[in-house]
Amino acid sequence: FSRCRLFTTRCKALDIIKHTTYLPTILMKTTSILPLLFVFSISAFAAPNTLSEEEKKAGFQLLFDGKSLNGWEATHADQWEVANGELIADGPKGRGMLYYVGDVGDHSFTEFELRAQVFVTKGANSGIYFLTEPDGLKYPDKVGYEAQIAINHKNKTKTGSLFRIAQLAKSPVKEEEWFDYTIRVKDSVITTILNGKVAVKHDTSTGVKKEHGDVLGLQCHDPEVVKFRNIRIKLLN
Repeated sequence: FSRCRLFTTRCKALDIIKHTTYLPTILMKTTSILPLLFVFSISAFAAPNTLSEEEKKAGFQLLFDGKSLNGWEATHADQWEVANGELIADGPKGRGMLYYVGDVGDHSFTEFELRAQVFVTKGANSGIYFLTEPDGLKYPDKVGYEAQIAINHKNKTKTGSLFRIAQLAKSPVKEEEWFDYTIRVKDSVITTILNGKVAVKHDTSTGVKKEHGDVLGLQCHDPEVVKFRNIRIKLLN
């Protein structure tokens, strides 16, 4: 019994030495990789209102420069302002629209992937209109679609919904936090995506299809403020 114990003890000792021998090498390799991981993590995320390298390669273009309303036209100028790199819809000042009229895509969008970051203050309401056409000072509800923005607002149609078409009863995102809102339109399929997760997927060839335009717009809606930033688009047609 004592010989067996001695043999086992020697084997364990040798095993420890063997692994200890390789430990400095493992640590050196891991340490050398860490700076590369750090660089990758920094390069993967762009500063607000700039494109990441991945987005540049994919063909995305900025619609909002983070400094001005260049390329945008409001139905009520006093409802919109730019501050701290944010495009602010001042809901307490009433209802209105802000349409993109800039150079990207000659402001005509029929098939695209739109990405934006949105911040909803408590009780606020807004929306992103697409495939639409301006309707004077009113919301352009007759043509195109509205991707809803409402979390704890009394409106029962919540963020991620296609207003009056494909409705969510509960918002997948929270107020007072920036979240990623993606709208993808390709062929007959409209998809809304929140923080990387599909919220709604609607096929106009089998479901409701409205009259289509080619204009993109943001909604200002009472009673509170909604903020936008990092608004960029990739044309898919």
